[in-house]
Amino acid sequence: MNNVWAISAAHCFGDYSNPKVLQARSGSLELNSGGIVHPFEKVISHPGFGSGKKLSDDIALIKVEKPFTDNPYVKYVKLPKVEKGSYLKTGTKVVSAGWGITSMSRFYGESSPILLDVTLDILDNDKCSQEPFFDKFAEYGLGITEGMICTETLGKDTTAGDSGGPLLLKEGNDSTLIGVVSFGEGSGKLGDPGVYTSVVYYKKWIYLETVSFPE
Repeated sequence: MNNVWAISAAHCFGDYSNPKVLQARSGSLELNSGGIVHPFEKVISHPGFGSGKKLSDDIALIKVEKPFTDNPYVKYVKLPKVEKGSYLKTGTKVVSAGWGITSMSRFYGESSPILLDVTLDILDNDKCSQEPFFDKFAEYGLGITEGMICTETLGKDTTAGDSGGPLLLKEGNDSTLIGVVSFGEGSGKLGDPGVYTSVVYYKKWIYLETVSFPE
């Protein structure tokens, strides 16, 4: 996001009481090598995560001790400046990236050793909430909220190991971070959407926590 702040998913940090044991890597396509390592200074999870509706408010902010450097291999991502309705129409093309497992089942497989990306199609929230996927988890209170974004593309999806990664809207050479990988089956099947935390929905909270107000 800038030279010291990054955005991820809150569920990625549930078991870590000491964020200083964690680190980020910038400037490399490799999962475990290359680039520059940035130890965490702190992690701020949204206060609403873990209470109320399942997996709502699944967003976290990471502050690193060693600043990121904007260079040809590292670019600061833009946050949305428009109302989310203007780019969340069904069929809008978006891109996600990560080192998640590459098999079609999220319970099997190994993480990709290199960064992969995938082009996905937005599925508007009204249609997403009616998908069969949510019927399987209705008793657990899992459902779509205003703070979520859905995608659904036959044969393509984010999966285990991609959590906290970006959902990007690309316009020319510019990329806007509209979502953060949150949950889903990771199957790439119709009826099993991928669900992302909406960045624009939490933009005010992000700015207040990072003291980084928009121009």
